[in-house]
Amino acid sequence: LIDSISDVLDWGIKKAKTNKLINSSTANLIKKGKNIILNNVSDSIENNLDSQVESVEKIDKYIEKWKSYYEEKDFTMATKDLNMAEYITDLIDIGVKSLKVEGRMRSLYYLATVIGTYREIIDRYYNKTLTKEIMQELEYRLSRVANREVSTHFFLKEADYDDQYYSGRQELSNQDYLGLITSYDKENNCIVLVERNYFKPGDKTEIFTPAGEVYKYTVDKIYDEDMNELEVARHPEQVLKLKFNHSLPAYSMIRLITKED
Repeated sequence: LIDSISDVLDWGIKKAKTNKLINSSTANLIKKGKNIILNNVSDSIENNLDSQVESVEKIDKYIEKWKSYYEEKDFTMATKDLNMAEYITDLIDIGVKSLKVEGRMRSLYYLATVIGTYREIIDRYYNKTLTKEIMQELEYRLSRVANREVSTHFFLKEADYDDQYYSGRQELSNQDYLGLITSYDKENNCIVLVERNYFKPGDKTEIFTPAGEVYKYTVDKIYDEDMNELEVARHPEQVLKLKFNHSLPAYSMIRLITKED
C-alpha cells in the first residue's frame, strides 16, 4: 500500500514537472518530503503490528495456561446479588415507581426480610423518619439474610469482574431464622411455631408479622407441642411453643438478634 501511494505521488510530481508547473528543485524537495512522511507511516504501521502480534502471543500463552489449569475442573460464572438498599432514596428521586425483588429459588424468610426491609426504607423516606442510624440497622438486617456477596452492578459504574462470581465461590448458610409461626394456643397463651434453627432461653429475638409489625422478644421457656419444657430448641421442623401475651397472624416469623452465651 505504501509503495503504491509512493508510485502515484512520483507520477504526479513527474507530470507537474513535465508541464512546467514546478521546477526540478521543487520536485526534488517534494519527493524528499514524500519519502520522509511515507517512511514514518510505514515505521508506525510496522511498530503497531509488532505490538499487536506481541499482545496476541501473550493472550495465547494465557489461554494455554488457563486451559491447562482448568482442564480437569468445572467452571461456573454468575452475577452477584443486586442490593440497592443504600440507594433507594436516589431511585425514588429519579422517578423509579416500582422495584422487583428476585423470588425464584428463595426462601420464605429471605423474601419476607428483603421485601419488609425495602418497604420500611421507602415508608420511612416518605414520612421523614429514615435516620442514618435506622438505615444502618436496616442494611445490617439485609446483610444477615443474604448468603452471597452483593453489588450495585450498573448503578454506580459499568459492571466488571468484581460484580461476578467465578469458580470457587462460597455461600454461607444463615441461621438467624429461628421459626415460622403457624397459630396461637389460647389455652396456654403461646405462639405455635415450626423450628428452623437452633435457639435457647435467653436469646434475644425479633418477631415480625406480614403486616410489618415488629416485636422485641427474649426467649424464656421453650415447650414442645404437648407443653413439655425443653432445655433448647435443636430439631428443625419440630413444633414448638413460646409464651406470648397475644395472638399473631400466621406466617409471622422469629429471627435471632443476639445469642445468650
